[in-house]
Amino acid sequence: MWQTLRRNPGAFGGALLLHLLLAALMLVGVDWLVRTEDVHTKPRVIQAKIISSEAVEAEVERLRKAEEERQAERQRTEQELEKLKAEEKQEQQRLQALEEERRRREQETERQRAEEEQVRQEEAERLARLKDEQADLKRQSQEEAKRLAELEAKRKQEEAAHRQAEVERKAAEE
Repeated sequence: MWQTLRRNPGAFGGALLLHLLLAALMLVGVDWLVRTEDVHTKPRVIQAKIISSEAVEAEVERLRKAEEERQAERQRTEQELEKLKAEEKQEQQRLQALEEERRRREQETERQRAEEEQVRQEEAERLARLKDEQADLKRQSQEEAKRLAELEAKRKQEEAAHRQAEVERKAAEE
């Protein structure tokens, strides 16, 4: 509260001044209500005129024509209002159709995004499987190469042993 007072000292001063003014008016006893006796102190005078029946009939005819004109104007206004309501309804239908088209497009776009994401995910899974298969094949080829190398070493060792035995046999024969 004190921060608000520090930021707006004018507002506080205005509120304080208004409250002091109201308290002073209450102490003085200002009468806020107007009495009806004071308002109607002067008598009302009516000026009467004598009017002929032709003037009355002419005035009645003038008033009837004015009423007919008002009725015709009211009908024109109502027709225009109906026309505007029909136009507004058409506009609302058009806007609703546009909104539905926009929603349909958004749904289509979202569906396409989902399909693309699914394709990307499937492609990533396929690539992961291929990498795993490639790693397995590489591991198998390394094992096969190691096995072949061991077999080759064993064969060479056997050949060397066989040649050694052949040399020893020939040496023993001589």
